[in-house]
Amino acid sequence: MRTVLLLILAAAAAAAQTSSEAKPVDRTFRFQHTDTAQNFNEAVLMIRTITAIPRVTIDETEKTLEMRGDAEELGVAEWLFHELDQPVTAERSKAVHEYETGGNGENVVRLFYVQNTPEVRMFQEIVTLVRTTADIRRVYTYNAPRATVMRGNADQIALAAWLVESIETGKMGEYHMAANSDPRGDTVVRMFHIAHAESIQNFQEIATAIRTIADIRRVFTYNEPRIFVTRGTAEQKPLAEWLVQHLDQPGPGQGSAMYEYQGPNVSENIVKVFYLHSPTVEQFQHTAVDVRTRTGIRRVFTCNASRTMTVRGTVDQIEAANRMVAEAESEK
Repeated sequence: MRTVLLLILAAAAAAAQTSSEAKPVDRTFRFQHTDTAQNFNEAVLMIRTITAIPRVTIDETEKTLEMRGDAEELGVAEWLFHELDQPVTAERSKAVHEYETGGNGENVVRLFYVQNTPEVRMFQEIVTLVRTTADIRRVYTYNAPRATVMRGNADQIALAAWLVESIETGKMGEYHMAANSDPRGDTVVRMFHIAHAESIQNFQEIATAIRTIADIRRVFTYNEPRIFVTRGTAEQKPLAEWLVQHLDQPGPGQGSAMYEYQGPNVSENIVKVFYLHSPTVEQFQHTAVDVRTRTGIRRVFTCNASRTMTVRGTVDQIEAANRMVAEAESEK
């Protein structure tokens, strides 16, 4: 009987402890350095989005934020409040601002200042590129100081930090995520700069051709500096690099260039870039449509400014495309 009573008392104590731990906590934050209502609301929304605390009361006049929720999430909210409610200096913008919660999953919160963005549009474009490349769900932006907060696992946040630094410094490079971070094996991230795309349309054409020809699902662009990022497998990377080399040309190229794709069970393993000399875009596009229709090649992509046509198919299809392009070029 005594043993049973002890067990009951122990269970009651454990339940009381759990109930105490789960008891909601209240916090009130008063902003001192948000000079406009818009800035105040953006900061509040950032804290709410990153913590997902449901019970929130705000007062724009007093610039206060009252929150009630889990103690751990309120710890994140308090850290974010102190990070956001202060002037942004050059020293702060370059420092690392990171907070780690307990447990696994989305347990790392990182605040980034993206400084080399004179326009809000450019800032938002960078944030979208980083968010989608790293697969981070919880992201929010604070436009005035060009601040963004991201919450994810350690691997995701490390990739986000590399992307932001690379874009800010203009250093093109390569990043390898953990081998088990993606079920499809998309763990190699590569950043490219397209030097000879005079317009955004030209730049987007090159990025689209590379994404589709190399079968890379995730290709994201930053238009102003002509930067794009690929995230794919180690096998896809060499073809993407080869395509950049042959599509990023200062003017019309000469002849053609061919790449043999080495991969398991790949039938459409020949990639070829043709440099045509069509005097008009209409004639160039007519040739491309003709090649696609008559050869049955599914992947035919064009870049109008440089008159480059990139195709990927079987040996027989590429030989047929060779003959057609030779005939079209001889008629000019």
